[in-house]
Amino acid sequence: MLDLIKNKVAALFANNRSEDCYIKYISPEIGKDYSGTVLYVVDGGALVEIHNSHGYLDIKNIAWERVRNAFEYLSVGQTIQVKVLSYDEESDLFRLGMKQLIPDTWLELSKQYPVGTSVTGKIIGIKERYGCHIEIVDGYSGSLYFKDIHCDKPYEEKCDMLKYGDEVVVKINDIDFERRRVYFEMDQ
Repeated sequence: MLDLIKNKVAALFANNRSEDCYIKYISPEIGKDYSGTVLYVVDGGALVEIHNSHGYLDIKNIAWERVRNAFEYLSVGQTIQVKVLSYDEESDLFRLGMKQLIPDTWLELSKQYPVGTSVTGKIIGIKERYGCHIEIVDGYSGSLYFKDIHCDKPYEEKCDMLKYGDEVVVKINDIDFERRRVYFEMDQ
């Protein structure tokens, strides 16, 4: 995919540069922050120009919360701040990150909502035989398994009592910092 992006951008700009145009080439340094211009956006990320060098901003490095589509955050021509994470010789692109420039909201929220805290959240997804996904604040959500709903009702009735969009009171049962997951339990 990186080759596809690079080839498309090269074709776009090939006609816009004259041979007598002087381009100052400055290679970005790994670990430094730069201002860059978004050249091309795809679902999984974007190609960004920094000092006439190209870098790839992967969807995983756009924001700390889950990003489903790069178009939600980026547009062609937009100026963004990025950190140079590494250089990939094979693709001849720098790997870039935006989220590395801001505090990790997930860790901050984990401190605000420690294990044992009761919270109100909204059901944002339900899976049969599994449970549901509950968001307690924007970008901070977790799983409630049917087995962790403590009541005398049979499994089928537990499934029926949870509806998409409902607000429910749950308790944070566990936080997996490494996998960035929160697990809830519910007393009924």
